[in-house]
Amino acid sequence: MDDEQTEQQMPARPAPSVRVQDWAGELAVVELGGELDLLAAIALGSAVDQVTGGFWPRVVLDLRTADFIDAGGLGLLVRARRRTHAHGGRMAAVATERSVLRILHASGVARLIPLAGSVPDAVARLTADRTADPTADR
Repeated sequence: MDDEQTEQQMPARPAPSVRVQDWAGELAVVELGGELDLLAAIALGSAVDQVTGGFWPRVVLDLRTADFIDAGGLGLLVRARRRTHAHGGRMAAVATERSVLRILHASGVARLIPLAGSVPDAVARLTADRTADPTADR
């Protein structure tokens, strides 16, 4: 079988995606979708870095449309958390896909980034106490 036949038989890989919603300058919701692997981390890294560069004091990572995550994707999440905290901010994540939740817990990332079941729950967690110490969820 040649390379051309192999490419035709392999299913198309869903493109990684990032979408940012600004919630009145108080909070950014960053939707990361598709396969979050090393290639996605490279492709999405600069967009995530812009969000976690200090403008928004609170960031929610919405992973509900992520269907796969590996070490490269975990690295992207940890880097986002580190950058947010370095600027005095707080972060939470939303994940509902069983395989994504499993890797977040098994890797220890769920201990670094608090998880919620929905964006409103994550927003409530981050905005419940505006005077809270930003390092409280470290």
